[in-house]
Amino acid sequence: MLHKKISFPDSFRLFFLRAKKAGWAASEGFVSPILQLALTPFLLHELGKFEFGTWVLVLTFWSLGPLLSFAAAAATFNRLSEQVAGNNEKSVVDTLRTGALLGIFATLSSGVVVAIIYAIYAFQYGVAVEYKFLSTLIFLAGVALLLQELDGVFSSALKAHSRFDLSAKIDIFFRVVWVGTVALAAAGIGTALACVSCGVVVSIFKVVVRFIFVRKIIDCPFALLPLPQRLWDKNLFVLASWNWGQAVGGNLFNAADKFLVGALFGVEVLSSYAICSQIAQFVHGVQASAAQVLLPWANKCWTSATEDTLRKFHRVAFWGGVACLALPLAVAAAMPTVLGLWIGSDFARDNVNLAYALLLGYALLSSNIPLHYILLGGGGIKILTTLNLIGGVASILIGFWLAGFGVTYFALSKCIYSPVTLLAVTRLRIRNN
Repeated sequence: MLHKKISFPDSFRLFFLRAKKAGWAASEGFVSPILQLALTPFLLHELGKFEFGTWVLVLTFWSLGPLLSFAAAAATFNRLSEQVAGNNEKSVVDTLRTGALLGIFATLSSGVVVAIIYAIYAFQYGVAVEYKFLSTLIFLAGVALLLQELDGVFSSALKAHSRFDLSAKIDIFFRVVWVGTVALAAAGIGTALACVSCGVVVSIFKVVVRFIFVRKIIDCPFALLPLPQRLWDKNLFVLASWNWGQAVGGNLFNAADKFLVGALFGVEVLSSYAICSQIAQFVHGVQASAAQVLLPWANKCWTSATEDTLRKFHRVAFWGGVACLALPLAVAAAMPTVLGLWIGSDFARDNVNLAYALLLGYALLSSNIPLHYILLGGGGIKILTTLNLIGGVASILIGFWLAGFGVTYFALSKCIYSPVTLLAVTRLRIRNN
């Protein structure tokens, strides 16, 4: 059969395959931060600075979910995508059980370790506890984190079966309910404890609903326990360890820089840095959510990969990466206006260069998104994790060096992360996967 040259529009179409599902996947990553941004000034007004600060600490704790749960949800998504692509539905239930139990056990174990470290630190240095509901708050925050990771595992099962639309609908509905109940708790009671309590209740209903739909999708009985030894999916643990390494690298890129900014430049500079980071992270997050649809597709293509398949992967990675630069360019063009309307004209004038520097780092990283999911579907988790860790460490070290020139130059250290991770493109030259 003669090889037909694929034109630019066809290559562009390959990236946006199943556009409806990609749209739902993008909406899942779009709605949540938008609602959070809208909720923030309301909570600050209703709770006051102390209670709001407590609420922010809880949110920060929840953001560490992938680390504390040993990346159970991400590993489950990868493993289930492989099994669905290979029509190995008999092992899906075993993998789902293993993923759920891994998430539960790892989160509980991490919670115990964190509690012990805090207790030792408080005892050693005599840290005063001013929040009278601290024990209850820590317990509820841990419960919410556990539910969050369990929900992530069930969400992975839906996405592995290409039901990104259903997963997004569930997430968006309960996110709206979550924001509404938290806002009511803040207005009516005015404490962080009340807000967290409402969040836990909503999370319980969300996990139950997600679980019901998962049982319908996999079309077989499913129970977490009992789990005989023969039902363990050992490959999931291998994937989880590498995904956890990716989570570490990601946190070096997304979180460690904020700690350094606070230590090197002070809290006031950190506030401006964090606000500008939200815009840059939002641009990357929306596109990363939309591109999740590439993973199940890549899994299927890798099962019978040929030279034509590799050429297709190269086209999707290249043109998809180019397409991912469109949104950052649009945001960059409107950056002064966005900052001025959201925060104020004075803030925009003083921090627009910082915002541009951060946006550049995340824009470059966005161009790697298609390649990342294609390699993930082809078993390239090891090289991706290795390069993520190298890129994260490199960005931190360069950040230290550039810090002497100012916070804007420090932000430019993020630009090194993308070129390092782009080296993974060499993996596409391997025929047998």
